[in-house]
Amino acid sequence: MPASTVDLESVDSAVGRATPSILIVEDEVIVAEDVRRRLEEMGYTITGVVSRGDQALAQVRRVHPDLILMDIGLKGTVDGVEAAKMVLAEEDIPIVFASAYSDDATLRRAKTIDPFGFVLKPFDERELRTAIEIGLYKHQTERRLREREAMYRSLVELSTDAIAMLDVQGTIQFCNGQKAAMHGFASPDALLGRHALAFVAPEDKDRAEQMLAGVLRGEPLTDALLTFVRDDGTPVRAEVSAMLLAEAPNRGTRVMCVEHDVTRRLQTEDELRLAVRQLEFVVENLDDGILFEDASGRVRLTNSAFRSMFRVDGTTTAPGAPYDGLAQVTSVLMTDAPAYLRRIEQVRTGGAAVHGDLLTLTDGRSMHRDHTSLLVDGRILGHVWHYRLLP
Repeated sequence: MPASTVDLESVDSAVGRATPSILIVEDEVIVAEDVRRRLEEMGYTITGVVSRGDQALAQVRRVHPDLILMDIGLKGTVDGVEAAKMVLAEEDIPIVFASAYSDDATLRRAKTIDPFGFVLKPFDERELRTAIEIGLYKHQTERRLREREAMYRSLVELSTDAIAMLDVQGTIQFCNGQKAAMHGFASPDALLGRHALAFVAPEDKDRAEQMLAGVLRGEPLTDALLTFVRDDGTPVRAEVSAMLLAEAPNRGTRVMCVEHDVTRRLQTEDELRLAVRQLEFVVENLDDGILFEDASGRVRLTNSAFRSMFRVDGTTTAPGAPYDGLAQVTSVLMTDAPAYLRRIEQVRTGGAAVHGDLLTLTDGRSMHRDHTSLLVDGRILGHVWHYRLLP
């Protein structure tokens, strides 16, 4: 951008410093004093003026300036390029090179340290100020970017989810340690350069290809369940989310993938479902009547023996049916229906286990009733009712 088009007020605002400090490294005394005067008139704080490259680092250690204006052609064994290298090896300070002339070799050396600007002698005040302000602005912007990148990298590395960055061909360009561990590798380097679909189980490969194609069209993917294969051949189930990252409209360049390993959760759910089926089988085949009621007063389960004892059908005892309604229906079988209903309410609200309540039915049968509240952390989560006909 030409100096004449730079909005210095905007740059000043972005830099956010009222009086940035500058160290001048210049071996011509008259030039150094002239630059000092000009910069002070511009409102900068001059932290020092040194004439040799080997003095620059010592001064930086003492005063920690915001920017260094460095003569590229310092006399002596340490020229401006070498002095800048020494400073940057220890301090993160923007350096603007100043020179009346320089040979191509020196300029090439100067470019290797990525300076924040060049300004030619004799100095034009506006060009000098522009070079300094843009140098300060670029340095602050780059520092913020580095800090943000470091923060995001830390979040990625600390994540318990597997995270990977793919190119538009599906090749893994970056991944975190959790991604490597999920596939059985010790280091993310083992995955770099490999196609992301190479780790998908054969039975899910076609579906995964369709998902990736959709993401590349700009269709975000959320919590899609895929089976991967670890390096040792064992399966891994993961919920996969992905989206296309675009540097410009309609120009996708990378795919970000987040994979949450749900293998253990799905195994636990399968085990729980199996345990529930086993429990249901046992309960259904008991000779005693069983009723499960949840904390909201809804029927969750009854077995055949219960339905037979109380002569009720599957509609009345369907999961989700109100237990109060079922109690009303079954109360007509009792010799003392009001007492039967009062006792149910008393037992439910009391929360204590009850054993051996004697019930007498109008047909002459007698039965025992037991009750247990399901308590977790002092809260009643449900009730178990157990009925046994007496001989």
